[in-house]
Amino acid sequence: MNSRSIKGKCMSLALGAAFLCFSTVQAQSGWTRKKGEYYLKVQTNHGKSDNYFNLSGEQLKTSEFVQSVTGLYGEYGITDRFTIISYGPVIKHQYFQTTEKITALGDLPIGFKYGIFQGKIPISVSLVTDIPIAKANNYAQNKENSFEQINLPAGDGEWNFRLTAAASHSFYPIPAYASVYSTFNYRTQYEGVDFTHQAMGGTEVGIIIGSKVWLIGGLSFQKSLGSGAAVDFVRGEGTEFTALEIKSAVEVYNAISLNVGYFRYMDLIIERANLYSSGIISLGLAYEFKK
Repeated sequence: MNSRSIKGKCMSLALGAAFLCFSTVQAQSGWTRKKGEYYLKVQTNHGKSDNYFNLSGEQLKTSEFVQSVTGLYGEYGITDRFTIISYGPVIKHQYFQTTEKITALGDLPIGFKYGIFQGKIPISVSLVTDIPIAKANNYAQNKENSFEQINLPAGDGEWNFRLTAAASHSFYPIPAYASVYSTFNYRTQYEGVDFTHQAMGGTEVGIIIGSKVWLIGGLSFQKSLGSGAAVDFVRGEGTEFTALEIKSAVEVYNAISLNVGYFRYMDLIIERANLYSSGIISLGLAYEFKK
């Protein structure tokens, strides 16, 4: 496997999604797509938990919350340095054990990545905007008390602008890589509530086993830049965490790969706040076109 193949594999496998309050977050790398090349991935993530960490970080037991998210992710190289990024459609299926099930389309993220430097340590910057097309108010009825309901929106109702800087390195001829990234999430407002901005970051390492199986491990965190408002936990306001992710991908046919992953919250760098803490599993199928 040559150096360019390693870079292509590292790039594609850095795209496995995890949940942020059971919403997707995206790993980052310094590589961009070559002109005319593209990457497509359909994936579903599933998690459930009755362990809720409130805005103060206190752990509470509640009715079990369940969420599944399925969506399509894509990248296309406009030039060797400029890559278009898009998600969608994202379908969210969520409910509490005591409520009816709610299914709806999520927000539409779209953006670009630009390769500042593509040498031994490629560096990129990206800007992704979450277009709020989802239902920001989506009420689920209580199955036992029809007069009670809870808001389980498919989106947070506001525009997000995520600016990311990322750097990577291929250890070729060793089939391994490492990436590190830092993100600033500029959040706006919904129904008069000003959401707090967020700082995110993380690192990821991967190695290939037997020429076809990639094993990848990553550590990420999120921190609110201010005091979170008392709004629905599914809007991600005041949500903080450290998370560990382990994933793998195997090429099943030509450029088609099967991806599986496991994501877990913890209190290593940033302690958990305003989220349901759960082990989250993912399953996806990806296709990478290269010239």
